[in-house]
Amino acid sequence: MAVPDQKPGFHFRPDRNWINDPCGPMYFNGVYHLFYQYNPNGTVHAIDTWGHAVSKDLVYWDVLPPALLADQYYDNTGVHDGSAFMTDNGPMIVYESGYANTSAGSSPDNVGNYQMTMNLAWPSNLSDPYLTNWTKASYNPIVRTATMPAGFLGGSDPSEAWRDPQGNYQFVFGAEQENRSSAAVIFRSPDLVNWQFGGVLTFENDTLQRHYICTEFYQLQGRYVFTAFPNWTVGSYDADTSVFTPQFQGQYDSGDAVCSKSFADGNLARRVAFIWLPEADSAAFYVKRNWAGAMTLPRVLSLDSGNNLVANPIPELASLRQNRSFFEAIRLEASNSSFRLPGVSGDQLEIATYVHNWTQAALAGVRVRVSQDSDEETIVYLSTTPKSPFSASFGLDRSRASLNDPVGNFAPAALYPVDPIELRIFVDHSVIEIYVNGGVYRMSGRVYPSLDDSIFIETFAKGLPEQASVTFENLSVWTMSSIWS
Repeated sequence: MAVPDQKPGFHFRPDRNWINDPCGPMYFNGVYHLFYQYNPNGTVHAIDTWGHAVSKDLVYWDVLPPALLADQYYDNTGVHDGSAFMTDNGPMIVYESGYANTSAGSSPDNVGNYQMTMNLAWPSNLSDPYLTNWTKASYNPIVRTATMPAGFLGGSDPSEAWRDPQGNYQFVFGAEQENRSSAAVIFRSPDLVNWQFGGVLTFENDTLQRHYICTEFYQLQGRYVFTAFPNWTVGSYDADTSVFTPQFQGQYDSGDAVCSKSFADGNLARRVAFIWLPEADSAAFYVKRNWAGAMTLPRVLSLDSGNNLVANPIPELASLRQNRSFFEAIRLEASNSSFRLPGVSGDQLEIATYVHNWTQAALAGVRVRVSQDSDEETIVYLSTTPKSPFSASFGLDRSRASLNDPVGNFAPAALYPVDPIELRIFVDHSVIEIYVNGGVYRMSGRVYPSLDDSIFIETFAKGLPEQASVTFENLSVWTMSSIWS
């Protein structure tokens, strides 16, 4: 069976091989850096290195050789997740790894079969604009399982470090405890060399059950944000007692996206996040394609008036727009109706519209990657349940996305039913990203159409009562150019 490539054209990923979590994105001396988990030798997950790419604008990227390899005893299981942060002497990376005590002399201790480690690295040459080479601290590991307090079994995913009121550097990471519960633990240092356990980040009056993966902790618009993917929490933080009081909570992304990593963009005074988009089809297919994994579009993070974490694609991506098609109003009146956009097709697109009166329909939305005879289609839908109490949601129906290897659907996401509702959809071959109401709600998914003509777009409405209609206003479709030469 032929396997269409479906490689994204304007989402970041190297040309071949496996990637997963974004790591340590940062801006330094006029250059953006993105690191990511990378297997340079194949299309399956293996011992991680840190892939490295650089950009002047977060749109177009140059892929460099891996920045960090698993070449020391304390990281011989792979250079896992980590973050970048700024010091008085330039950028620094903190990353998680580990080593196995499987043979004599494999490590300087003998404390069990596996030791989690936290480690530091910094640029070997700050005058190199691309920071191509990195030096690992001679005093690594700065943290390992054996030096953690009793009751902790290890940890993962260190956040970027920040300064406490006394000037100490500190970072937080998710740690597993002997009772199998999770905690967010703090380690701090006055000099970036000697690190001590700083306690547990305490969540005051918190009802959210957490598994602390891909942890982040940062300030945004005067508040503090803690993420343990897929959940975000906005609240207040007492730096003297390490107590975080959650006030608002939500989900980072409602689809396939896994593990976010964000950074303070000192160039434009904003916070920008990447999230890994894993493959959703079977390994037999992506191994044949010789690539696996992509990143979401870089997203600007902000808080709205209700203190919801909002995420929107960076505005610089508008530079990729070409060949706009515009429809002032598409009105659907029949109980079950659809409209194929004339003269518009493609598999690298941005679609934006406002949907009026959608709450009168059981389902309404936009079909993308539709084949000529509709044998394949991917459906972005808005859904309502008229029963008491009334409820509304949005979702991505992939059940007919491919004749080759259909992928499963995930649960729809609840939303507040404002009317009109704003829909913004990015189609990039196998990647679909959906932003609703200015980025208050997000969903990302992977699809793998098998037909060459799965390139059409339709609006649709189902379950309309008599005399009712749904209108798609100011519907724009742009062809998006590639970020690769």
